[in-house]
Amino acid sequence: MNIKFRNAVAVAALVGTALVAGACQTDPEVARKAYMASGDGYFEQKKYDEAVIQYRNAVQKAPRSGESRLKLAETYALAADVPNAYREYIRAADLLPDRIDVQIKAITLMMMAGQFEDAKTRVQQILQKDPKNLEAQILLGNALAGLKDLDGAVDEIQHAIQIDPTDSRAYASLGAMQTARGDRAGAEAALKKAVDLAPESPSGYLALGNFYWSTDDRPNAEAMIRKALQVAPKDLLANRAMGLFALAAKRPLEAEPFFKTAAEVAGTTEARIMLGDYYVLTQRPAEAAAVFTELSADKDKTVVTLAKLRLSALSYDKQDTAAAHKQVDEVVSAEPGNEDARLLKARFLLNEQKLDEALQESDAAIKSNNGSAEAQYLKGLIQLARNDTAGATAAFQETLRLNPRAGAAQAQLARIYYSQGDPATSRKFAEDAVRSAPNDPDNHLLVVRAALAEGDTARAEYELKALVAGNPNSAAVQASLGTLMLGKKEPAAARSYFEKALQLNPRSVEALNGLVALDVAGKDMASARRRVDSAISAAPRDVTLLLLAGRTYFAAGDIAGSEQLFRQALEVDPSNLAAYQLLGSLYLTQKRLEDARHQFDAMAAKQPQSAVGASTMSAMILQSQNRESDAKARYEQILQKDPNAAVAANNLAYIMVEANENLDQALQFAQTAKAKLPTNPEVNDTLGWIYYKKNMMPQAITALREGVDRAPKNALFHYHLGMAYAKIGDFTKARAALQEALKLQSDFPGADDARQKLSSL
Repeated sequence: MNIKFRNAVAVAALVGTALVAGACQTDPEVARKAYMASGDGYFEQKKYDEAVIQYRNAVQKAPRSGESRLKLAETYALAADVPNAYREYIRAADLLPDRIDVQIKAITLMMMAGQFEDAKTRVQQILQKDPKNLEAQILLGNALAGLKDLDGAVDEIQHAIQIDPTDSRAYASLGAMQTARGDRAGAEAALKKAVDLAPESPSGYLALGNFYWSTDDRPNAEAMIRKALQVAPKDLLANRAMGLFALAAKRPLEAEPFFKTAAEVAGTTEARIMLGDYYVLTQRPAEAAAVFTELSADKDKTVVTLAKLRLSALSYDKQDTAAAHKQVDEVVSAEPGNEDARLLKARFLLNEQKLDEALQESDAAIKSNNGSAEAQYLKGLIQLARNDTAGATAAFQETLRLNPRAGAAQAQLARIYYSQGDPATSRKFAEDAVRSAPNDPDNHLLVVRAALAEGDTARAEYELKALVAGNPNSAAVQASLGTLMLGKKEPAAARSYFEKALQLNPRSVEALNGLVALDVAGKDMASARRRVDSAISAAPRDVTLLLLAGRTYFAAGDIAGSEQLFRQALEVDPSNLAAYQLLGSLYLTQKRLEDARHQFDAMAAKQPQSAVGASTMSAMILQSQNRESDAKARYEQILQKDPNAAVAANNLAYIMVEANENLDQALQFAQTAKAKLPTNPEVNDTLGWIYYKKNMMPQAITALREGVDRAPKNALFHYHLGMAYAKIGDFTKARAALQEALKLQSDFPGADDARQKLSSL
């Protein structure tokens, strides 16, 4: 039978193995030496893959040979196989305890892997044998820094300087430690000393340049990086640093020669990938494709996969979606658990509005790596596109659990809570986003909007002054200035800012909202309607625009048009409480609840996509007509079809708790609503009242307090909270809450009970 080998490396190594094995089947040490000799031959020829095979054979023959382990580790390192290099260096260090150089290498790799405690133990063993070992002293300082013992780290590095005051490495490490401690002056002095001691070494200049860059002293940072290039024009790190600096300084064309030099000097796939990514970033797809096409023929499977994904993204960018999907699907088929491939495919599907499929891919990516903040964030974006605000909120919150400084997730949550009428929570997340990305003007704008919604015009004005100076042609900034002027009752200035915002961005919702408000206030209904009609024609499924248009039509006296727009909003987002409230208010003013209910029932029957929203509205009308049993039956039907229908779950839970009926089941419904609408005050009040009835007082007070905080003008919420305080014996807070309830509304449901409870306190 004719067997053909397709891998030349495998052929060569197998031939070598066969020749050696045939001569040494009886003596393991003889076999080990023969395999080592064969491996050395390949090593000298720089055939590292073949050498690895032979050294591995030697290790199999003598697993406790430190020499063989060390040679295998060194070869793995040259073959860029870091995980295997790490493992073998550790084993070699264990077998060669007196080889300080091997211990130092193993410790260095341990710290790269974040194993600082183990590194500290090993380096202390070296220093017990050789207290004046400079390299070990520096490593101990770095290990302590990794363990967040910065004071101890500085002490150890200063000991290293005492051992050899002329060695620049100790000063470079001291500079890094002082930077971490926040001692900028000490850090700069130490790094300058490192440069003075080794003026021909690029590493000192790069360390000092990195310090200046981290402190936003860009001129000095660039000067130091260029100094490094002067003393070592072909230095890999110096060229990379200069390329990245040019990109950060928004001088992308200057970066190319440095990335090219890095790729040529290093000759590694990592450097070539960086060059390809540079071409992508600078919108040079042909050059990028050339780099990644070459990499797609690499012998390393991981590199091939990465190159294919980059090529897929390039195909998609040039609108060759068929090729893009084919390329990414090849990777998914070969590697179903490849997170990057799943995420790329999910992004394609999201862009194509194939949202259910996109969600499946993001979930597959999360299954592959449940610690991926990137996958959770993408899932959040997909859920937003699906109008599943609760799902998006959960995904963004999970993103922050995995990466607490994920500014993009903080900003998305700020937007969500703002849209839900919760400016306090929105502001919290917006301020977190500013701390994570202080140079992003959008994050500062989120703070401005939340502050304005809370009535904090001073904070909004402070933020806007800085934003205007740096972003005079930003539509969002101009719109926020208009909102600020509206709050200050300066309509002429507000109109000017809103109009400028729309000139800069015709789709600015904030500017449109402001101009419509000004038109309505000025009784110019024709202009107001014309504005919202134009906006809706451009974005017919934008719920915010639909509600704005509905309110505008209502103000203009067009009740039928207003009703239609509110219904459209519910079709798009059946969980939108604002739409329910607006539509319900419209029907109350028209005194035509029965007609409205029949229309909603017909809508639910004829339009399955609107069934949840329409049926919920119908049930709410029944409830407003005091037909509790009919409403309860309708809510139960809705939840049978959609167990996550939040509004139906909340309202059914409240009916049940008011009737003291099956509180355990009511609690489940309330928790369903809480999961979908976590900050909604009505939902928190329902949940808290059920906890009250179940005598679960700590949980009751937490939920009821949140309801009051988010809706401080609701008398019923204060009443519920007062009753809870009374039940735990906190009579001072109980009196305050009950008195506030009666002050807000003297005839709310439960007012008589509130008076009776007050009289007994």
